[in-house]
Amino acid sequence: MILDTPLKIKNITLQNRIVLPPMARELGEDGKVSDELIEYYQKRADGTGLIIVEHSFISPEGIASKRQLSMADDSVIEGFKKLTDAIHAQGSFAIAQINHAGIESISEEKLNLNEMTHEDIDYARDAFIEAAVRTQKAGFDGVEIHSAHGYFLNQFYSPYTNKRTDEYGGDLENRIRLHNEIISEIRNRVGEDFIIAIRLGAYDYLEGGSKLEDIPIAVNSFIENGVDLIDISGGL
Repeated sequence: MILDTPLKIKNITLQNRIVLPPMARELGEDGKVSDELIEYYQKRADGTGLIIVEHSFISPEGIASKRQLSMADDSVIEGFKKLTDAIHAQGSFAIAQINHAGIESISEEKLNLNEMTHEDIDYARDAFIEAAVRTQKAGFDGVEIHSAHGYFLNQFYSPYTNKRTDEYGGDLENRIRLHNEIISEIRNRVGEDFIIAIRLGAYDYLEGGSKLEDIPIAVNSFIENGVDLIDISGGL
């Protein structure tokens, strides 16, 4: 079976093609990795080629749920190192998913993409970049940028939610401008060997939403800017 065959991605070789996708387990403790979370992933890493660890918020106002993991400051790195060590000990590799919930945040300071200033966009861009650098410091083999399921970057991607009239809204090139700015600067910061993935909510299943024909255009643009893996999902 092809699932049993190794797969090389950049400088790593997965033992097989079985991947655990990111699924929020709500096991964080004030944003930090808990022993229960380590045990959960350690069990699932045995015999699995790649673990994509559930989404971590990149800044406080981007939190999606009370027990979500955080990648918002350096205090979380030590806990994530314990997690990556546990996953690697099982022969698996680990990618961390980073996210901002945008208008779906539970924070009172949530960001509304259609009301954000350019300074707000700069802030969010920098938060994604710094969070990605932390994943590398924590021993992950790569980072996955979350742009699906109606969260912040998916809100920019979708014409259903993105009503901006500046260079971050309108046509597809503008709607993925922030994605590409984040991707290219992450690549500059983490080097060529670190894996960059993106989870793309590629189709909204809504009238006035994203179109299927946009998918290859967006994907090729992401690859040109430094993405190695595309994780396709759908629905706002």
